[in-house]
Amino acid sequence: MVMNFRSLAVCASICVFSLLAFEQALADKPVKLECKELTESSGVAACLGNPDLVWTHNDSGGKPRLYLMSRAKGKMHAVYEVQGAANIDWEDMCSFTLGGKNYLAIGDVGDNQRRREYVEICIVEEPSIAGSAQPSSLETPIPIAAQANLRVRYPGGAYDCEALAFDPQQKSLILLTKELLTCRVMEVPIDVKLLNDGSGQKVECRATLLQAFSLAMITGADICPQTRQLVVCNYGAAYIFQPDSAHAKLWNAKSMKRLDAPKRQQGEAIAFAGPTQLLYTSEASPAPLWTVELD
Repeated sequence: MVMNFRSLAVCASICVFSLLAFEQALADKPVKLECKELTESSGVAACLGNPDLVWTHNDSGGKPRLYLMSRAKGKMHAVYEVQGAANIDWEDMCSFTLGGKNYLAIGDVGDNQRRREYVEICIVEEPSIAGSAQPSSLETPIPIAAQANLRVRYPGGAYDCEALAFDPQQKSLILLTKELLTCRVMEVPIDVKLLNDGSGQKVECRATLLQAFSLAMITGADICPQTRQLVVCNYGAAYIFQPDSAHAKLWNAKSMKRLDAPKRQQGEAIAFAGPTQLLYTSEASPAPLWTVELD
């Protein structure tokens, strides 16, 4: 009887170990996003209308398009083209809920030479995702209108930026700069009345500096809507921060923890897919998508 119990315990341990190894293998092996047009996935965001789907877009110079992809199989579910928009240097995106509606914010915020007088954040309402999307293809994308276009100016001049997130507590957008030794965290307020108006008008905004981290070359970010944890990544690593209990708008720099990010060719995008999962993409063709469990 003792031998049987021990045998069962050993078998259970082997099964658990095998399951963990299998999950790690899945994390190490990305899903290939099957879209010939998607060659430089620079931003990624969870689809709020369907957790089995994910949003992404190309880097600078691409068409002003949002690609809705299957997380499990990598198939393109739909492609949307933002009307009246231009992809000068789209670097990141985020999905968020505000006033009972789901939105996508696209950050045309890249500025390698630090010459832009202002950068732009385009906000669209997330399309209603039913069992099957309205028929679309790369030749016939679905038009989508901007609800608002924010023209953002930084304090103290131009910065290069590749990371955009939404703070669910402050109901504001967060921009994180890409610098050699520092990452500045900036806040841009959102007026829900502006989104409800839906006219797509261009609105002048001024970013406010909140804090800075000693992190180099940050290329992506997101904030968990349930926990307000902040994740950031650069070309190789990823980090997570906890909210600062003493300052409502900030994150605790001392809480920073390095995450085991998958090895990416040129990692530029990270997003939460619920409070326990992260999504990563890389600039490659076909674009890879990783789903990784948080420790």
